[in-house]
Amino acid sequence: MGTCSTECLVALNDQTCPQPALRSVEQPVAAGEGVFLSRVKIANRQERRATWQVWYDMLSRCFKTGNHSYHNYGKRGITVCDRWVNSFEAFLQDMGKRPSPAHSIDRIDNDGNYEPDNCRWATLDEQARNNRRNNLLTLNGKTMCITDWAAFIGIDRTTLRDRLKTHSVEDALRMPRRLRGQRGKGISQKVASEVKGNG
Repeated sequence: MGTCSTECLVALNDQTCPQPALRSVEQPVAAGEGVFLSRVKIANRQERRATWQVWYDMLSRCFKTGNHSYHNYGKRGITVCDRWVNSFEAFLQDMGKRPSPAHSIDRIDNDGNYEPDNCRWATLDEQARNNRRNNLLTLNGKTMCITDWAAFIGIDRTTLRDRLKTHSVEDALRMPRRLRGQRGKGISQKVASEVKGNG
């Protein structure tokens, strides 16, 4: 397989790209290109199509100025490594097939590029926790977002946000949980010991 030109990336929708990897999976494969499909070991054509769609959308977000998400990716300087730009097969080898319809590609470092060391399959909940707008809190070497800390200590995330307005992170996380009508009742012993670092 040769390398693909920038013109191919611009023309992704019209499927005129000579690169087999950039054409729709539904398009017939010409003689001599069978090696491309034979190396890919995905039995279910729909699974292959779903993974191809993730790859295609990733390229579109980074290179097509008309994509509705371009301003969050390509315009910010987020790009795709040459290995993946030039080959769906390479993307598939590095990432594996999409685990489920609930998964999509996630960049571990949100300011980093799409490349093997910076990408993983993640659910929407996992991606929401890996967001550049997230507020991460650390206590005793454990770092989580506000939503996860709130669930961990058994309070509503709004309560934790309110605590953080007037208390340090340590105090906000170690404050006893008050149950309605039970003033002074603290959080469970298990949670308390884990937050204190004893568990």
